[in-house]
Amino acid sequence: MKNIKTITITAIITALCIFLIEGGIYGIYLYRQHQQQTIRDRQVRIMYHRQSKAIPAYGPDYYEYFDYSMVNERMLYYRLITYNAMHDTDLTTDDVKEYLSSPYNADGTLRVEYGWEEVHKYIEWHPWAGDDVERYQTELEIILRDYRKANGIENKYYYLEALSYEQIGQLIKKYAEPEYEIDDEIMISELYDEDFEVTYKNHVINKDTTAEELFEILGIDESLREKNSIATTEKYDYWEVIASGDSTEGNMRFVFRTSKSDGKTYPAAVWLDKIPTKRGVQTGDNSDKMWDNYGMPYGMNAFYYGSEAFWKRNTNAILIDSEYKTIGMPYGSVENYDAHNDYYEYYYKKEDSIISFTADRATNTIKYICIKLY
Repeated sequence: MKNIKTITITAIITALCIFLIEGGIYGIYLYRQHQQQTIRDRQVRIMYHRQSKAIPAYGPDYYEYFDYSMVNERMLYYRLITYNAMHDTDLTTDDVKEYLSSPYNADGTLRVEYGWEEVHKYIEWHPWAGDDVERYQTELEIILRDYRKANGIENKYYYLEALSYEQIGQLIKKYAEPEYEIDDEIMISELYDEDFEVTYKNHVINKDTTAEELFEILGIDESLREKNSIATTEKYDYWEVIASGDSTEGNMRFVFRTSKSDGKTYPAAVWLDKIPTKRGVQTGDNSDKMWDNYGMPYGMNAFYYGSEAFWKRNTNAILIDSEYKTIGMPYGSVENYDAHNDYYEYYYKKEDSIISFTADRATNTIKYICIKLY
């Protein structure tokens, strides 16, 4: 009986030891598996991060898959034209769009890791591309500068971002073939007087409309000046009247300026919100529509968060007659300003008439449209 108990206890202890040893071995296996998966996850995250550097997306850097709807297509386009020129290839935004249409290949492997050789070559090239990009884009900007001067477009701005894709294509052709004649119909869009007009309740309003005529059209008088004051400068007091357009969604923001020297009031500008211009462009549209309908801007201003120019423009009111010689964003827009959303202002001139489009740099969405009324 004693032997049986001893054998039983020994068997239990042996079984327990075996269980603990096997459990320990399995635990070590699981731990190593976890370590390997952690390393693998980190490797994939690094690959996606490198991808997001080469294929610019809105928002912060990405460490995971994102689809093409998140891509800043215009910025990607400028990088690809440089890559193509340096490597004699033809990688397009459509190719990248197809690449990002799914995180996986047909066999279940990750696209960020396998296949898509030309896209991966571009991603590998991008971290070392700084000098190539700057050199090539400088060449295109020189071609643009020379073209503008030759056609009497005298302005200090030669940014490629002030052009449509089709216009950029003209510069690329000129770079590749110096004898190529740039197509004026693509590069220059003729402006007409009606491009600087708005229509409110069947009344045409332009820079020749007097304050008295505009008061009558809007059904207001100068008693609103103090109530609707928005800012004051050394020369003028600025005030506004917001009028609903023919559309129930849109409105027009008319700004008047009253001279401090003679007390006379003059129309200054009108901002269009969800109301199309004469060429059908309205706030909320992609700025490509502006380029397609108006062509090359006369000039361009960049407003970056914290820049002196930006704060001057937004704390000292409209400054339509300021040293910036443009009309830009309405007073008070700084309250809705996001540090991640810098602005580009594109403006078109015909003699002393100006129409201005201000777009969010990240999304290329038109935020403000303004027409000078003096």
